[in-house]
Amino acid sequence: MNYYPPPNNYNNYQMNNGYPYNYQTPNPVFMKANEKRRISTLGKSFAVAVILFAVLSTVFGLLLSRNTTLLNEYTNNSAVANSMNTVITILMLGGPFAAVYFYLKKRGFAGGIPLGSPYDKKDFLLLLPLGLAVCILGSFATGLFATFVDAIFGVEFSQPDDGSSYTSPVGIGMSLLQTAFVPAFIEEFAIRGVVMQSLRRYGDAFAVVASSAVFALMHGNMIQIPFAFIAGLAIGYAVIKTGTMWTGIIIHFLNNSMAILSLSLVDNFSETQATIIMTAFYAVVFVLAIICAVIYFGKNRNMFSCFSKGEITYFKNSEKASALIFNIPAIVAIIVYAVETAMYID
Repeated sequence: MNYYPPPNNYNNYQMNNGYPYNYQTPNPVFMKANEKRRISTLGKSFAVAVILFAVLSTVFGLLLSRNTTLLNEYTNNSAVANSMNTVITILMLGGPFAAVYFYLKKRGFAGGIPLGSPYDKKDFLLLLPLGLAVCILGSFATGLFATFVDAIFGVEFSQPDDGSSYTSPVGIGMSLLQTAFVPAFIEEFAIRGVVMQSLRRYGDAFAVVASSAVFALMHGNMIQIPFAFIAGLAIGYAVIKTGTMWTGIIIHFLNNSMAILSLSLVDNFSETQATIIMTAFYAVVFVLAIICAVIYFGKNRNMFSCFSKGEITYFKNSEKASALIFNIPAIVAIIVYAVETAMYID
């Protein structure tokens, strides 16, 4: 059988700037509108996840209040409270964000979940104490802000009690599981995984700030919102710089463990003793962080050189934020968490 190659019609086309005249060049207006719809879809998806978290938590609370026996156990038995709160975090926060991740992945909108080795092990080790120090400073700044608002306006901020007990090794261990270990994995998957990685297409700086805002909103009280935003910026930067979520997971775990350490000291020592121990601990962390900062910034003269502008560079940050926020699910999420936050303002 003889082979007859197809005619080379390409050579017969007249050319226009390197393209055949019948080639359809992408329409910039259409491309921009399409990307706005994509950002809006991301915003709606993240909003649905945080709304589901709030709704499921509320439903759980209502069901618990109707079961007197279980409510008494939850209220009076810290081990039961810790166990139930751990399940809540895994199912009611991890579940919605896992569903959103698979939905976005199916549509080709989800970023990868980076759980590999760090790009640079030295940067990884240096950023752990640096990230923890920024989290501590964020906690101090939030405390000063709360004190200022109370002193000037007479408005007092509070936060929900998780029912933990810090007077026994078992209680402290259960609190570590509930407050430090599980949230470090679930919240990092949700925020630095699902949210931040999906937004990196539009620039790393935008992804870090936007994911930090979602992280802050989810906490639902003014004791934690400012702190969570500051911590989110530090953790987001560290994850992008090192190329692995393990950096964020470890910083998150260390920060929450410090909170448990502080509460454990208050419950088991005098106020003076607890203050002395925590002050010494903070001093060690900050000295270590300063040493790491000198080494890190000597090694990385431009700390933001690791930030990419993303694949899509023709949007202003205000346009990206507008597309992310101004949709019905996102507005509902903001209202829901604003109401929750107001419940902890006296």
